[in-house]
Amino acid sequence: MASLFVSKARKVKFEATCVVHDLTNLPYVSGLYYVKWKLKMKEGSSQKCTVKDHTVTFDTPIPLQPTLIIGKDGVLLPCELILYIRQTGVNAGKGSEDVGRVVVNLAEFGAERERTRRYLLQDSRVNSILRITVKMQLVKGDPTYKVPETTLRDLSSEGLRGVFSDQASDSDQGALDSPHIPHQPNPHATLSGTLGTSLNLSIPGLGTPDSATDPNVDIVNRLFATSAQATRSAVHAEGGTPAGLRPGTNAASRLST
Repeated sequence: MASLFVSKARKVKFEATCVVHDLTNLPYVSGLYYVKWKLKMKEGSSQKCTVKDHTVTFDTPIPLQPTLIIGKDGVLLPCELILYIRQTGVNAGKGSEDVGRVVVNLAEFGAERERTRRYLLQDSRVNSILRITVKMQLVKGDPTYKVPETTLRDLSSEGLRGVFSDQASDSDQGALDSPHIPHQPNPHATLSGTLGTSLNLSIPGLGTPDSATDPNVDIVNRLFATSAQATRSAVHAEGGTPAGLRPGTNAASRLST
């Protein structure tokens, strides 16, 4: 009802399609599953699908015509498409029950290009991941709006970049508030730039992972780069050397002793 009092100049209308591809990492091996969706006053559901190799494949397109509102700062306000995953045939005489749900903010897809994202089920007892693709096209309204940042619910690369950005900001602020920052080295991480040294830490028998074959190496290195930046800020604030590292020594030599 609040949108009735919004100026027409701040309303933008889109033609959109949300394709629900599949639900993966499902611990169940039986039952029928379907997607029930709701956008404001409109709702619908997909056909029922079976499980195969802990995956339910829907490939269901959902046509939408959302009207979004441009905030006073020029950023699109949230417009939530809710996807409920439901299971049938669990117990005799029982209809269906919720497996979990995903809340998709369509405002994040307002850049008018097709995007595929993965979301972890919310309000769920399982750690299943729903993969969707959303494409939106502006059909009416002012095109000079801005798209909000990706939420932390998104497990795609864009969502992870947002997490790393937030962690970097928190680390910088923490370094200013408290110069003593605990540091727990990861056995498979490379930390460079701290006190002009380069540390390559590994556990005997495990070796050092190859970044070309292990996609987690880049994520770990970026996390340690964030920790290194916070440590350097703490060192400059104290005007000394981090605890546990004496001049002329490094972490690798301490691990070998």
